[in-house]
Amino acid sequence: MMIREACLENLPLEFPAEDANKDALRNWFTSFDVLLRGEELNGEGRKPDLEAREGVLPQQAKRAGVPTWLMRIASEEDASNKDAKDRFALFRPDEGTECPLWHELPRWVRSHCAGKHLLLDLTTLSGSSLFQLHRSALLAGNVRLSYAYTTPKRYPQVDKPDAIPPVITRAIKQPYGYRSFAQEHTRGGRRRHILLLGFDRHRPNKFIEHYQWPLEDVYALLGDPAYVQGGVEQAKRSLGSVYNDLESLGHVKVINPKLLWGRNGEMSVVDALAELCRDVGSVDIVPLGPKPTLLGCIVYWHALDESRQQQTRLLYDFPVTRQVRTTGVERTWIYPDVVVPRSPV
Repeated sequence: MMIREACLENLPLEFPAEDANKDALRNWFTSFDVLLRGEELNGEGRKPDLEAREGVLPQQAKRAGVPTWLMRIASEEDASNKDAKDRFALFRPDEGTECPLWHELPRWVRSHCAGKHLLLDLTTLSGSSLFQLHRSALLAGNVRLSYAYTTPKRYPQVDKPDAIPPVITRAIKQPYGYRSFAQEHTRGGRRRHILLLGFDRHRPNKFIEHYQWPLEDVYALLGDPAYVQGGVEQAKRSLGSVYNDLESLGHVKVINPKLLWGRNGEMSVVDALAELCRDVGSVDIVPLGPKPTLLGCIVYWHALDESRQQQTRLLYDFPVTRQVRTTGVERTWIYPDVVVPRSPV
């Protein structure tokens, strides 16, 4: 597998919360031209309350004099009564709001971000935005992308899983621009369905039930260490009794969720996917874990040649922001130069 347009370290740069205001993190921000954050609406169409960790990167950007842009799925109000379906709302200071369609994003990125180094906030950007921004930067070919993720101290659903309402999700589908039809046309050959486990109970089961996947074709990737205390057990509980069935089949792989590439015998998201997808006719990948694991899935998909991309389907259920889901700030991870401009041919 050839990795295209990527220059990745084995480990992200880590900045503990107590160092957030010191020079190390601030100095890193001087290398970025823009911080791009998400600002999703909740299920009632309002901006949800901010979690503590969501304020870390904007504070650093402000101190470093780096402008912050906002991106979210557009509403009819954003789009000025146009059809808002499949549009993204992009807010730039002093530049107003633009609402390009998803397939217009590469041109928008090429026009507005040429030669810039963007820091994308994994903590706040929606899955839809992350899929499209990464794809657009690769297609534009003139933009650098780095990613940052701020972890919380506590995740209340881990402490009291039955006391927190289930996350609201949209319909299961493939992200725009990542379409594969191999599953509809493959005759025979091995199939594999890979779930990256998160903390939301019964969320992965929806995919198994929706597609009626036989468990002998299903694998689960379990992040250990989890980024919150008790997260490993909660990720197991998210599948209910199905987790035990998969474990008895030997279909559970343990990964380090913050790694994009393996290190010292630890398996990363990309490593696990490469191993499980080798010599398989068609593959489904369902990224339900922390945002860095979603990034790992996106990086893996773009590392495939075109024929393998056509055999590899990314499936997502696009959760709707509803309430504050974490407390406190633990540390910030930065993945530098995950996407770099293509070299001249």
